[in-house]
Amino acid sequence: MHTDCRARAGGWKLDLGDMQFHHLVGLGKERPDEILREADQRSVPEVARKHGVSEQTIYAWRRRFGTLEPLDVRRLRHLEHENSRLKKLVAERDLEIEVLKEITRKKW
Repeated sequence: MHTDCRARAGGWKLDLGDMQFHHLVGLGKERPDEILREADQRSVPEVARKHGVSEQTIYAWRRRFGTLEPLDVRRLRHLEHENSRLKKLVAERDLEIEVLKEITRKKW
C-alpha cells in the first residue's frame, strides 16, 4: 500500500485513530501523523530536530501514511495484527514438528 501525506484544504485526510506508533518509533506521545502535520506548517529540518527524528524519517512517513483513509488505516492495523498472530502460530507449529522429530529419532 503506497501513501502520501498532503494537507487538504479542510485539514488532514489522514486519521490514524488510536494507533500506537510511539512504541515503534521511539517517540513519546507524538505520532507520525502529528509530526507530519507540523512538518507541513514548518520546515522539515526544524520539525525533525524538535522531535529528535531524521528528515529522512519524516519523508518516509509521508510516503507510508499520506493518503490512507481512516478505513484503510483500520484495515492495515487489522492485517498487521493478523499477520503477527499467524507468524506466531507457524513458529509454534514448527517447534512442535521439531519436538516430534526428536521423539521419533529417540524411539527408533
